[in-house]
Amino acid sequence: MSEIITVFAIGQILAWYTTIPISYLYLGAAAIVAVIVASRIRHFTPYVFSLLSWIFGIISLWLLIRYSIQLTPLAVVGNEFVNKEIFLDTVIYLKPATLFMFTAFLYFAFGLESPSWKERLRNMAPEFRRILLIIAFLVAVTAIFEFAYNAIFLGSRIVNGEKPDEVVNPFPQVGGLSVPINVVFALKMITLILGCSIYAIEYLRRIEKREGTIALG
Repeated sequence: MSEIITVFAIGQILAWYTTIPISYLYLGAAAIVAVIVASRIRHFTPYVFSLLSWIFGIISLWLLIRYSIQLTPLAVVGNEFVNKEIFLDTVIYLKPATLFMFTAFLYFAFGLESPSWKERLRNMAPEFRRILLIIAFLVAVTAIFEFAYNAIFLGSRIVNGEKPDEVVNPFPQVGGLSVPINVVFALKMITLILGCSIYAIEYLRRIEKREGTIALG
């Protein structure tokens, strides 16, 4: 308890005598307190991953619903996620697409690190884990190609004088109908998929190494 009081006392002193925004000070103090508390309740620590996964999953779902319901039948997919701003502070703001990319990745990563998913994957037959590893690698390779394609497409339009957030790819088709998509939005979603697939590859390799099955033919 004394350490927690000291942390907040120092934070208050910094708030009085510095120009650091109070929100930053409290955020930093909360992070330090979380580390202190977690170190003293080791039996609960593994479930922190589950809790964080739920928190970021709910935030991701809220962002998805909040900015998807504004779409009209003729709207460009992803426009609402790119042309809006979410202000986290007076000087920090993010596009909904960027925030969704962060929260969705954290939901995925913390979910994999949760005790329930670790137990499921450890109990899975090595052959099935390798199948998942191959699928994750295929997804990563595809995401790299799509990222390069959309990045080149975006760059060519910027050279022609278009604003980055307004560049639209009209080529995607669903059921014979053109479904234009905002290229910046597409790049952020591809980055999310690439990040998740790379983390999944590293995670599965870690389990394989721990279980001692990599050396098997």
